[in-house]
Amino acid sequence: WEQIITQVYTYIGMIRYYCSHPDGLPMWIYDELRLTQEASYKYQDEKTPVGLVEDIAEVLAVHEQLPPDRLLDGSWLLLEYDETAIKDMVDNHLIPKNSRVDLMSSTFGCASDYIDTTTTATTTTTNEQNSMNSTLPDENSTTAPSIIISTPSENSTNNDDSVSNDFSPKSTCIPNIEPHFGARYWCNDIHKDTMQQWFMASAPNLPPSSSSMHLPPKNPFIPAQFSLKPLPLDDSHHPLLHCSLKLCISVGKKKSWFPATVIKYDLTRNKILLSYEDEEKKWHILGDNIA
Repeated sequence: WEQIITQVYTYIGMIRYYCSHPDGLPMWIYDELRLTQEASYKYQDEKTPVGLVEDIAEVLAVHEQLPPDRLLDGSWLLLEYDETAIKDMVDNHLIPKNSRVDLMSSTFGCASDYIDTTTTATTTTTNEQNSMNSTLPDENSTTAPSIIISTPSENSTNNDDSVSNDFSPKSTCIPNIEPHFGARYWCNDIHKDTMQQWFMASAPNLPPSSSSMHLPPKNPFIPAQFSLKPLPLDDSHHPLLHCSLKLCISVGKKKSWFPATVIKYDLTRNKILLSYEDEEKKWHILGDNIA
């Protein structure tokens, strides 16, 4: 997991490099996100009245800070490109010292492996050790507790360089219990060497040439215009288009009615193309009385 997070901070370092560059981040990234949000908002599914009221009630919250004329689309559309806010986010917030890592693994055991225990200040070391041994994980368990690995707090008294990121229930204390759902977890500090590695990875630099990490390529399939193109003159719209007709055609000395479907209209020649039941297709000039 350390390597995965190192790659994440390497990517953040690449973003910081572009933010500190005179040209800044490529503008097409914001444009693609803006166009995608506009399309999602314009062609979203119709909401029920109850759902619409719930959405509006949520965006009325103080922290949303939306003006009245943006209550319907303010949570959807990207209205302004704020380069300063982006730079502040990657420089002052997406940094290793603000990180907290949540790990969940079957190697920690599962909830059924742990009995409910209470530890008071008067519990002896022997009782604590016995209680911990009685709650070690079973290899046949399924649901896993979690471990929370976070940066040392300012009040932390753990300055031991021997602290390791490798976690084992056998080498640590009794798990904590989350008060609402009863989930068991442990808390460990991130080793300072790992922190230093993440700080170096998050520096504003481009990834090495041997790395395949880079900004995403431009997406040529994001729509920018939604207006309909005019139909060509030789395939235009007409009220009779796709209608079924019956034509009276002379066959010898008799006249017979033949059903047909209008499949095309040529505006330049004022003709319609008819498809008959035998799949034969013929052009016919439209008279003034039906054109």
